[in-house]
Amino acid sequence: MLEASSREALATIDQLLEGPSFDWALVAQKLRHAVGQDVYEAWFLSLKYESYGTQKGIVTLSVANSFLQRWVSTHYLQQIAACLVDVLGDEYPVHDVRIRFRVAGAQAKIPARSLERHRQLPAPTAMAPTPPHKPVEVWSPLNPDFQSESFRVHDQNRLAHTTIQWLLANTASSKRLPAYIYGASGLGKSHLLHSFARECTKQGKSVHLWSPQHRLASSPDQQTNCWESEVIIVDRIDTRGPHDQEMHHILMQALARHAQVLVAATSEPKCLAYLSQELLAAFTSGIVVEMLPFEDAAKCMVFDSLVERIRVREPEFAVPDMIATQVILKLPGNGNSLQGFSLRLLTHFLTHRCMPDIHDVDRFVQTLCPDGIVPRIKIDDVQKCVCAHFGVSKTDLLSQRRHRTVVWPRQVGMYLCKVLTTHSLPEVGRRFGGKDHTTVLHAIRKVVAIEATDTYVADELRLLRRRLRPTHD
Repeated sequence: MLEASSREALATIDQLLEGPSFDWALVAQKLRHAVGQDVYEAWFLSLKYESYGTQKGIVTLSVANSFLQRWVSTHYLQQIAACLVDVLGDEYPVHDVRIRFRVAGAQAKIPARSLERHRQLPAPTAMAPTPPHKPVEVWSPLNPDFQSESFRVHDQNRLAHTTIQWLLANTASSKRLPAYIYGASGLGKSHLLHSFARECTKQGKSVHLWSPQHRLASSPDQQTNCWESEVIIVDRIDTRGPHDQEMHHILMQALARHAQVLVAATSEPKCLAYLSQELLAAFTSGIVVEMLPFEDAAKCMVFDSLVERIRVREPEFAVPDMIATQVILKLPGNGNSLQGFSLRLLTHFLTHRCMPDIHDVDRFVQTLCPDGIVPRIKIDDVQKCVCAHFGVSKTDLLSQRRHRTVVWPRQVGMYLCKVLTTHSLPEVGRRFGGKDHTTVLHAIRKVVAIEATDTYVADELRLLRRRLRPTHD
């Protein structure tokens, strides 16, 4: 039983809380100043004052969902108590007042906790589990072009594709491993993430996907969804920045309740300096996969698939082999440049009802290479590389000798000059000892034919191209 003086003091507090002299907005303002703007917007926007009971000395506050109920009562009760003390004043027995948190619209309540006791205890760091959530839903619209059937698998993305298939086969596991996929732009990371989200919804999983165009949980309904979704996907986490504490808390909560977390970025986890040590440890202890730039075979595969998609709408759209085998190899090894080039070809075709000539094609390539400049490789560079690789002198390479130890390196050099430089066939022939342009064309066709059937020659040519343009493969 409370003494008469205590009951009178609590009644005075009751009048302050219930009456017009008590301003809960003042408590909220002090709380915002105490925890900071970002933390306040992440955790306290839904915090509302409901009532104060004089019989038991309990202040009741409501929150939006069960996770916020546990998180705020566990981590921030000390700050709320201090702000309440500042508003009520030291003359009132606030050590007898207790705080109770209630989920809005729910009956279950966490037991009231003493202000005095929690004012002296440090905030624990344990993560509270969240009840499972079963509705099937996806926030952030899925790209209809990113279907699992349209993803082209090749050597540079096979490991990432296999990882996604393994995650789909183990979505029912009670403890799921986080997955982190990284690589340069245009390699298909978003394609994999969107197709993974789509397949998860088919399995009846609740999914929350964030892309660079969407901010985390911009409405209360979306916030509730992201706290409780079974699958959390973040595309381009490196675009979020160090001040996105909301993303950090959501990911940590998802990992604590063993939700499936899938993240994509342009660099490996250790390069994201703003990630907390907890998140960095979680990602590095999970599955980390790199997607590599496309090599020549992958470029041709992806470009062919893009052309086939165009031919569905434009059956007369046909790309000559000369463009596909020579110009495509000059482009950077990513899907963005290949798609941009195919769309430029389509625009020219729809305008003129024909394919562009070689000068227009070179102009298209210039707009798609880094800084708008085609990597300038000189004929001298090609000749030096070929001589060093095959062990022949430049004098023999440019001579009229027709021994096979000289002819094959010469033909490879002519082929590389055609696919890696902008020089014409007559210019290439002139620089190779005054050969006719028909000789150069014969050499190119012979190398292309052997490359298609001989894997050793194909690997050898790939190695030479890498040496000549290491930053574009």
